[in-house]
Amino acid sequence: MKYDELERKGITVDSYNEVAKKAKQLDKANVVLDTVWKGLRQAVDVITNPKLDERRMYDREKETVRGMLGKNPRANLRDASWLIRASKAIRDISPSTESEMWKIGAEAGIDHLKGLGLDMVESAAGSVNEVVATAACLFFGFLDGATTIAESCDGGGGNNELPKKKEDEDDLSFAKRCFQTAKIMHGPGSKQRR
Repeated sequence: MKYDELERKGITVDSYNEVAKKAKQLDKANVVLDTVWKGLRQAVDVITNPKLDERRMYDREKETVRGMLGKNPRANLRDASWLIRASKAIRDISPSTESEMWKIGAEAGIDHLKGLGLDMVESAAGSVNEVVATAACLFFGFLDGATTIAESCDGGGGNNELPKKKEDEDDLSFAKRCFQTAKIMHGPGSKQRR
């Protein structure tokens, strides 16, 4: 009798299992948000704000999110990835918000690439920040972040493979290759090649 009522309401075993899985993810995310570190819930509340579906983050909102990230480039990107996953457990976030999160996470990586001596002036005007953020994601091994940023700028091509650092290659040479790959990912028509 119970199953007949659920079926009449359009709830199938598959949809029930999907809802149950999301509920478990939400419960886990809420436990972490309430117990891990101060301010985490506030950062996730910023990311999951439905108003971000229509607009970009304000500077104050970005600062709230930055407060949850450290200064280590790889840890920043890892934490940004975690914040995105935790936010998605609460509600689907817009691609532009996800891209913005990856760019915030890549800020310390961009500083690291500049410190290596990577000259990023040659990039196309207006998209320098996105290309460099994509390069930082590639350099530190975050293909999802690189792809998300590139797709948000109508790029996103490439071969879905991270550039690999060669054994005899120094960090600057590898950073340059990541930057070249990022420029290709942001290039016109790169989405169609995929």
